[in-house]
Amino acid sequence: MLLQRYLARAVLLRAAVALPALALVYLGVALLEQGHAGGRWSLAAIHLALLRLPLIVVQVAPVALMLGAALAIVALRGRGELEALAALGAAPPQLWTPVLLAGLLFAAGTLAVDELVVPPSERAIDARRGGRVVSPLTGLSRRAAWFRLGRWLYHVDGDRVMALELGPEFRAVRRVDATGGDGVVETRLGEHVPSSPPPDLTRARKLSGYVGARAEALDYASLSRRLSQLERAGQRRPAERLVLHSKLAYPALNVVVALLACLLLRQRPRTPVGTLAAAMSALLLLWLALATGWVLARAGWVVPALGVWGPVGAAFLLAAALLAVGQRRRGRRGSAA
Repeated sequence: MLLQRYLARAVLLRAAVALPALALVYLGVALLEQGHAGGRWSLAAIHLALLRLPLIVVQVAPVALMLGAALAIVALRGRGELEALAALGAAPPQLWTPVLLAGLLFAAGTLAVDELVVPPSERAIDARRGGRVVSPLTGLSRRAAWFRLGRWLYHVDGDRVMALELGPEFRAVRRVDATGGDGVVETRLGEHVPSSPPPDLTRARKLSGYVGARAEALDYASLSRRLSQLERAGQRRPAERLVLHSKLAYPALNVVVALLACLLLRQRPRTPVGTLAAAMSALLLLWLALATGWVLARAGWVVPALGVWGPVGAAFLLAAALLAVGQRRRGRRGSAA
């Protein structure tokens, strides 16, 4: 128990230092890109960038965990502690458990941040930017949301709703504009006359709250309800469905990274540079798999669930299989000796 606590503390301490460092580097690069693109480095711009920090923390947490685990392994191997533990008969699972515990803690922490901190921070960004923020994940903004209910095509812009009645050959035959109050104006053949609202305008107002917010600005339950209502109304949003799955897949990715870090604990001699290079190579391959799944899902070639969870599940199974094979070979060598 003391051994596991010691190893877990070594991994978590270094990962906890790497996490804010990586997040600040990510934030600094984003500010530099903004300045290079002609943006102004004002206090307001810096404040908006800091509001994006919780989402950045969720995204870089797996990298920080892998880096922390690799640095801990380098330090333990440099002091000869891993070799000493092996000589004392410490089984590999005893060394894996602290790393997996660190992965579970990071998964729980990032899930809590993504559910409790990220949504209000992203909504604050929307409020300060007047809804002109385009999601880097979906390409959608809070404003200019379109969806269809039956023969009506709706456009939600803040508290205003425009409804177009579609006739034959998908041509608009009537337009109804509604503001946040009770005022409704109908346009038919260029003439503005008072009109009662179309049958689905009340339902459209209810949906406007779900349509209005970006996917990052909603927690998992709210985003799931919004997508369910939009899909029942005939509006499919695969990009936002990807974000919904990512809200669970990104925290789970920390457990996968912990499994990959356990592979670095093999007792074969390895230099510090080799250990860090192996860790970064594993992260690069994992990132390429995630990016490929995202692109395939955005293009409609695979369903969003497979695009997000496919790479995560494949990496989990591969790491678990490699650990199991290594343990089996170690057992065979012990039996032969």
